Amino acid sequence: WHAGIVPVLLKVTYRDDFFSSCASVFTIHNIAYQGWFDDFFAQRACLHEYLPPPDDPLRSRAYSMTGLGIYHSDIVSTVSETYAKEILTPEYGMGLEGLLQKRGNILLGILNGLDYEECNPATDKALAANFDLSKLDERANNKSALQERAGLPVEADTPLLGLAARLVDQKGIDILVPALDNLFQETAVQFVLQGIGDPRYEEALKNLEVRYPDKARIFLELDFSLARLIFAGCDIYLSPSRFEPCGLSHLIALHYGAIPVVRRTGGLAETIPDYSTDAASGLGFVFESYHTDDLSLALNRALEVYHRKKEWYTLMVRAMKADFSWQVSLPKYEILYRLARGEHL
Repeated sequence: WHAGIVPVLLKVTYRDDFFSSCASVFTIHNIAYQGWFDDFFAQRACLHEYLPPPDDPLRSRAYSMTGLGIYHSDIVSTVSETYAKEILTPEYGMGLEGLLQKRGNILLGILNGLDYEECNPATDKALAANFDLSKLDERANNKSALQERAGLPVEADTPLLGLAARLVDQKGIDILVPALDNLFQETAVQFVLQGIGDPRYEEALKNLEVRYPDKARIFLELDFSLARLIFAGCDIYLSPSRFEPCGLSHLIALHYGAIPVVRRTGGLAETIPDYSTDAASGLGFVFESYHTDDLSLALNRALEVYHRKKEWYTLMVRAMKADFSWQVSLPKYEILYRLARGEHL
């Protein structure tokens, strides 16, 4: 949201200046973060002239840097087609759906890409053992290394679930904790998490670790090397998000051979076909409703397939071959910028 003021300056302050021919694209990564301000701040920062006219019913929704960026940019984009549709609704628009609906004809979604040179299990120095499709058996060494680091029993056949994320409302921690609680009581399974965030979620997760010391380890820290080891060491990667503009962690996990369990929302819906309904092309296990029971059912479906080793191996290979590189998305951005020039002229 910090860049939301730029389209405003281009369109209003510098419209007769050197930048008068410069078009603007405002890309929304996550509309939950908006940079709201009030009248006092608007007066002190001289922002009133940038707001919609006083008689515009949407004026009150533009008191944020994101709102101003939406209102003044030539094109608005976001990081998946599904999320672009979702944020037009009250459920996902976070109060800005009215502004977006007004500009809906210039709202476009382009899926995020992944840099496979940067995220490469064959060269990643954070891993205990590098691997690729030609030596996929080496991946098991990362699982044992992650179990050792977490102080969990080193058991090759026990399914290991992983998550590396910010611990905020968006990420589904409130439905994940009770789902894991139920799972730990019924199933031989392990879980490793790395992340920091809301103290409520940190406490709930640490309580889970205390109750199940041989099954759960919670690292409340920001450690990107540990996150990479989780991607390479876990069998199942969890993304039970309330909403997800696109998400990159599940895409990295795929490329590192972990199979995602995801909620059908935003970019997760576009990137993870459900294996349960389409075993020929599925990449993970998908649930619909934001509810613990639905997540639990998806976890159980994943665990059933995990124990069918040949089938799971085939799924891992397919996951690692999936292409979500920038080569797919970059041509769409070229078109987007040309559209912005057309809107500006």
